[in-house]
Amino acid sequence: MILKPLTGVVLASLLAGGAAAQVTTPQSATSPAAPPAPTERKVLADGHLATNVIGEDVYNGVGEDAADIGKVTNVVFTDDGKIEALVVGVGGFLGIGQKEVALAYDTAKWVERDGERWIIVETSATALKMLEDFDRDAYRPMPAEVQVRDPKPATTEDIKAAEESLAAAKAAEEAEAAARAAEAARAAEAAKPNPVSE
Repeated sequence: MILKPLTGVVLASLLAGGAAAQVTTPQSATSPAAPPAPTERKVLADGHLATNVIGEDVYNGVGEDAADIGKVTNVVFTDDGKIEALVVGVGGFLGIGQKEVALAYDTAKWVERDGERWIIVETSATALKMLEDFDRDAYRPMPAEVQVRDPKPATTEDIKAAEESLAAAKAAEEAEAAARAAEAARAAEAAKPNPVSE
């Protein structure tokens, strides 16, 4: 018996609440202000903040066909505070399976595009993958007997050598494919029956 009046009170409250939520407030007679026109942006200081560099994409050029070839994962400083290298992560997905390579800072160019600064290294992601892995252990305190790789960053010459090695491997692969195709064509020709002359 008590449920019927209680149900009615709950239902009336819900309906009244819904109606109250639908009440609109009158808008002011003036229209909202138009957004301000975009202003030209420029960087006033020379140089870059490490926080603006780490996480930035690295591109192989600035054209419409520019490819994203990696992402800056760290910056290496010399003892006197100068930037020695950019550590670039190449490949992988969300950092998994990614290879890190150290590139000498002077291999990177800073270019303005669409009002943004782009980091450009004129090579391919495949060529970067051919470079030696960056070894973070070289920068950590380690026992003297532990062997770590020389942390020397890759130079422009190292990148060119990787590109040449990549081009040579591609040419060898294409030559091998052509040789296999020629051999298959010879085998198909030899397998044809000889026509009988009458």
